[in-house]
Amino acid sequence: MFPLLRVGVAGFEPAIQSALELLLSQQPDLEFAPADSPGSPDVILIDPDSTDQLDRLHLQHPGCRLFAMVDWSHQHLYQDAPLHGLFDRFQPFDELLAMIRS
Repeated sequence: MFPLLRVGVAGFEPAIQSALELLLSQQPDLEFAPADSPGSPDVILIDPDSTDQLDRLHLQHPGCRLFAMVDWSHQHLYQDAPLHGLFDRFQPFDELLAMIRS
């Protein structure tokens, strides 16, 4: 058996957050871990309000990989943020999973 990858979800509207949590929990190699739970998740998916929010999250979870959902027209605003990747709200779920597992 392989170790589970702990994935947190933060900052999304409640319906989107719940859907992501449900979809992620159905993956055999992923474990849902709230971003504010004890111990750091390995990956956090976030719908950020600002780059300051990303900076704070990075400081709280320094070893965690952060992926942000950002409209492509705003991507330039996040080029200096502590991110491992960006994704779009219309990106297929299998592509998002590939990003998480990379």
